[in-house]
Amino acid sequence: MKTITTLGVVSVLFLGLITSASASIDKNLKYGQRDKEVTELQEFLIDGGFLKGSPTTFFGLLTLKAVKSYQKSVDISPTGYVGILTRQKINDSILSDLASSTQAEIQETGTTTALTLDSGCSSTFGFNTITGKSCSISIMTPNIITQVFDVCKNIEGIQTSVPVSMLADSSGNCFTQYQQNNYVTPPIVPSTINSQPIVQPTTNTTVGSVAVIADPNFTTNKVTGGATNVPVGQFTIKAYGEDVKVKSLQVAFTQGTVTTLGWVSLYVNGAQVGTSQNYTGSNLNYALGSSLIVPAGQTVILTVKADIVDSNNIAYRTGSIVAVIGGVDNNAQGLTSGQIITVGTPTIVGQLMTISTFSSTLINTPDFRALSINSNSNNIKIGSFTFQSPSCCQVVANGVVVNFTYGGNPAMMPSNISNLILKVDSKVFSGTLNDNVATFPYLDFNIPENTTMVFDLYADIGSSTGTIKTNMKFNTRHAISGTHQESLSDGVVISVIPLL
Repeated sequence: MKTITTLGVVSVLFLGLITSASASIDKNLKYGQRDKEVTELQEFLIDGGFLKGSPTTFFGLLTLKAVKSYQKSVDISPTGYVGILTRQKINDSILSDLASSTQAEIQETGTTTALTLDSGCSSTFGFNTITGKSCSISIMTPNIITQVFDVCKNIEGIQTSVPVSMLADSSGNCFTQYQQNNYVTPPIVPSTINSQPIVQPTTNTTVGSVAVIADPNFTTNKVTGGATNVPVGQFTIKAYGEDVKVKSLQVAFTQGTVTTLGWVSLYVNGAQVGTSQNYTGSNLNYALGSSLIVPAGQTVILTVKADIVDSNNIAYRTGSIVAVIGGVDNNAQGLTSGQIITVGTPTIVGQLMTISTFSSTLINTPDFRALSINSNSNNIKIGSFTFQSPSCCQVVANGVVVNFTYGGNPAMMPSNISNLILKVDSKVFSGTLNDNVATFPYLDFNIPENTTMVFDLYADIGSSTGTIKTNMKFNTRHAISGTHQESLSDGVVISVIPLL
């Protein structure tokens, strides 16, 4: 709990000390939790007319409904979970009530309140909009001391008439311990110490916190079976109040249909942290050391990657994957306060990923049928094939091989075929024929997902007669994982007849 103390002087001869104390909500709260801070939450809700009855330490159904009502009233999504946004609204409201009470107190007693807020802070609660640090750290409430002090005589300040918090520099000037922490005020000249009060700043330090959510910009919802080291979940982690070191994280896949995954890895802003592990159904624990430090006011991206294979390293063909992170208590530490905090409780559920098969189809183009052509003909279509890319993902063309089968009596000769050309949309590729195999090795272009593409094969035909049949093999690879696939299709028989 935090306490804000208001101090002031009523007259030269009389020092009035007036203390206004009000609780604040310092931790996230949720349904089913039992905590003394639940009591503070309920008191606030009761005062605001959102909850009836007497406060307890249990966050029950009535409290849940009251929290949702309050969240609606302050334009927060009514989840019933008391997180960072809800706590800040509540604490700001408490501070506002305190300020009103203090003003009435000033009018009644003549006391004054001195509060110093940094630029970027509008209250003593919440976080600085410029630096991201806690506003309460920057607040100094003067504590007027009317005791008469002797001159400080040494650096330790051990003189009995000098407070423990007062030190002296090499020139004999007194100063406070807080001046050593950059809360600098002009030194107090020894000759004036006996004639005026000494002001001691006090601080109110707030422990940092961290918000973790599924990354709303991660819109991928499909992965390919057999793909390696592909993203299966992504989250944002933002620190408030101070830099926070996340020392460990837990990852599981409990809400999809897969029960195992290969080589699960964590990446922070694109760089791997921790050690890759195989998921076999039990939670994976990652010791991160100092590799995941979230600066105050900043957001880092945590990506979970995996191989889409089972425990036998066989590619999944169907199913779904949902990455879940968190669930470990006391797994982080504020680097300024040194306090141990928890990041990722309750657990955070990632995007549902559907597994699809990296499967393309290649068929003989339906309207290209068996036909007869004349010998001694140039640039004649002798084959046509239609390729359908997978619905899951983009692929890359990686080469075409065409096998020739010759027939007739006498049989058609390979030397009777020349100038092989493969036309793919507006692209044209030249091939090389060796006996019964033609290759087109220089195909290298992207084919978007769920795209139909026609491959037409042309050649010059010599004087021989007979039959030709072409079979096409199209090699592709997955644009992300690099997984290769061969698509095969038989063509039709072309009869070469004498030119009359």
